[in-house]
Amino acid sequence: MSKRALNLFATAAAGLALIGSSSAAGALPAYTTDPSTWTNPKVTGQPKVIDLRVSKHDTFDRIVVDVDGRRPGYTIQYVDQLRYDGSGKVVPLKGRKKLSLTLSPARAHGKNGHNVYAGPKLQQYDLPMLRGVAFTGDFEGVVSFGFTARRMKGYRIFTLTNPSRIVVDLKH
Repeated sequence: MSKRALNLFATAAAGLALIGSSSAAGALPAYTTDPSTWTNPKVTGQPKVIDLRVSKHDTFDRIVVDVDGRRPGYTIQYVDQLRYDGSGKVVPLKGRKKLSLTLSPARAHGKNGHNVYAGPKLQQYDLPMLRGVAFTGDFEGVVSFGFTARRMKGYRIFTLTNPSRIVVDLKH
């Protein structure tokens, strides 16, 4: 292949990459108040849930769950009460609306049983929508979290790769 042909090929590939990245960035799911479930058919074993971060944006508050390994499947839904797995005790978080997130298959501990999750266990926030985050369980291949919000304006959930993350946005 000539040098000119290689340059044209490289330019076209770069242009397609830009087009692909801009359309992917605009392809966020719509906000909803309905339960949502996603299963990742490519996940093997139990990915490790290692951290959780929150941030405020102009129109939403964002929760990012960091995962070591492939993205686990998830189920997210509004619930009447947030409870700790195992004990069933009510999670003491302020906030009128409660959102439960379960990740499966997943774990927040290493093979030796030691905790690998470094995020908040029980944390109150004063963001426009997000009021609190709780790590509610790590049991039999399921890791769970609870979130509280001021109101039920809706959420959107999606996954990202490289590194693996589960993202939840709470609409202001």
